[in-house]
Amino acid sequence: MKSGQLEKPSKLEPLAKDYIKALIKEAVDALREELKTEIISSMAGRQIQEKGDTNADKLRMDDLESEIGKLWARYREDDKFTMTRAKIVNWMEKNRIE
Repeated sequence: MKSGQLEKPSKLEPLAKDYIKALIKEAVDALREELKTEIISSMAGRQIQEKGDTNADKLRMDDLESEIGKLWARYREDDKFTMTRAKIVNWMEKNRIE
């Protein structure tokens, strides 16, 4: 389900929509920073290694590609990023929004 399909039926006020967007953006930015840190530390470690050790580099790149794939799958499928009617209703009740 796309966010545009939920926007009208949710009847959320613009401020509530902005809050939800900011919450999701913070979570995605945290994941991005985590991945960026991992890549930078990997690159620094690789520079320390001997230049002739290309097999270790290939294995490390395979590991990084695997981790990136896992992160993308988690991002796409993670329940935290899925807006459902029940979650919106619970959030509205929690924040006393009518």
